[in-house]
Amino acid sequence: MCETVTLSEYGVELRGRRLEDFSMLAKLRRDTEVQHSLMGYPSEHVSDTDVQHWLDRRSSDPSGRFLIIADQKDECVGFVQLVGIHQKGRFAWLGIAIDPAHQGSGFGKGALNTLFQFSSTELGLKKLLLEVLEKNQRAITLYRSLGFRQVGILSDHYRGREHPQSVAIMERELMHPRIDGDSI
Repeated sequence: MCETVTLSEYGVELRGRRLEDFSMLAKLRRDTEVQHSLMGYPSEHVSDTDVQHWLDRRSSDPSGRFLIIADQKDECVGFVQLVGIHQKGRFAWLGIAIDPAHQGSGFGKGALNTLFQFSSTELGLKKLLLEVLEKNQRAITLYRSLGFRQVGILSDHYRGREHPQSVAIMERELMHPRIDGDSI
């Protein structure tokens, strides 16, 4: 279910989850700032069991893909996921998280470029969508540089902090979708 895709220009590999990835994934799941940037609703205490249940749900979702973003040493620096893959509409919702220590190093751009190709050629998708906090201009700038365009705003939508925050909805058309009609 988790195919391996490599984009050597960026030194990034998307691959299936391994046991040695757990500590980084648990770190991301327990980091309240990361969770709020993903519009999650973090708990004060996230046990190893909680993390494992989350990973099992993400990895076994038949309408999704969960891939590890690995660096040149094959160490996990984050993850990318597709959720709600719509087989007839040929679109999915995108999510990405990169360890704050690795942000700004090209991993996001490399992982997303790899995911675009994989989503189009292997999954036959025509479009990816995402939600991002409107105040997260760093992410929005990255997404725009990769061909995403804003298609809407959900006003005061995310309520994970004291004050409601607006959320931008963005989409990106993919260039080479499969046309054979195979199921995803």
